[in-house]
Amino acid sequence: MTIVACWLDESYGVTSLAALADARASEKVGSSWVPLSDNTIKLFAVEVRCFKGDSLAPGFGAWVNPYYKTTIGLGFAGHCFEALTIIAHIQRAMAALVVLDGPPCEPTGKGLVNLAMDIARRYLNSHKHGSSRDFELLIYGWDGPDDPWIGKIVWDKRNKEIEARHTNPNRYSVITIGDGAKASGKFGWYSRIRTKIARQLYLRSSESYSERGEFSQAVLAIEATKQIERGIGYLVESKFVDTVGGVRQRLQIKWEVDKGIAAFTADNQPALMDGLPSVRTDMVLAPIPVTSGMEK
Repeated sequence: MTIVACWLDESYGVTSLAALADARASEKVGSSWVPLSDNTIKLFAVEVRCFKGDSLAPGFGAWVNPYYKTTIGLGFAGHCFEALTIIAHIQRAMAALVVLDGPPCEPTGKGLVNLAMDIARRYLNSHKHGSSRDFELLIYGWDGPDDPWIGKIVWDKRNKEIEARHTNPNRYSVITIGDGAKASGKFGWYSRIRTKIARQLYLRSSESYSERGEFSQAVLAIEATKQIERGIGYLVESKFVDTVGGVRQRLQIKWEVDKGIAAFTADNQPALMDGLPSVRTDMVLAPIPVTSGMEK
C-alpha cells in the first residue's frame, strides 16, 4: 500500500502544508507483497479553476479566462490503477468549476473534499471489484492566508461506503493514511517534541515574540519536520512493512498573495528523472528535478 503524512510545516521561516510519502508500488503474490517499482508518484498538485457561466469558448467546449485559480495537494494510498483514475477525474472536475447563478465565488476546503469524496464514491461503487479495492486519499490546501485545511477520504470496501473528514490543522496535527501509518508508532515523536519545546518556551519566555521565543519556535518547527522524515525513513528502510519503500517525496502547498502554490521535492531523485532531453533542439529547455536531503 503506502504511507502518506500531512502536517502544518513552519520550518525555515516558511509556513506550508507539507505531505510526505514513499514511492513503492507492490503486488500481492500468494501471502507476500512483491515490489513492482520504487519510483511511483503518490503526491499530486491539482489546479482548481473557477469560471463564469459565459466563459465557454463557442464551438470548442473549453472553459477560458478563469476568474480564480489556486493549487491544492492530493496524496493516495491503495490500489494504484483505481486511485490514479479517481485522481484524474478529480483533476478534471476541479479544473472546471462554473458559477451559473449569482456573483463569482471561491471554493472552500470542505466543498473540495466533498467533491472529491463523491467522485471516489461513484467510481468505486460502479467498479466491478470495488468491494476488494483499497483506497484512501489526503487532500489539502488553503482557504486563505490563515486558513489551512486537510481532508481525509477513506473507502470502506467491505460495506462499499466512503467517509470524509475535514480538519483545520494546528502545529500538533499529523494526518496519515496507508498501511505504513497503521504499522508505525513513530509519529508520536512529532507531537511529543512539539509539546515539550512549546512547554519550555512558555516557561522560559515572558514575551511571545522575544528573541529567545522566535529562536525556540524555529528550532521546534525544524525538529518536528525532521522527526516526520525520520519516521517515514524508518518505514522505507524497514523489512517488516513490505508495501512501503523507495524514494521519499514531498509536496508542499503554501499561500502566496491570493492563492495556493505547490513545490515538489524528492529525497533522492530516481535515475529516470536525471538527464532528461531538452524539448528544444536549438537551446536547452529541460526538466530540472528538485531534491531535498531528508532525515534518515
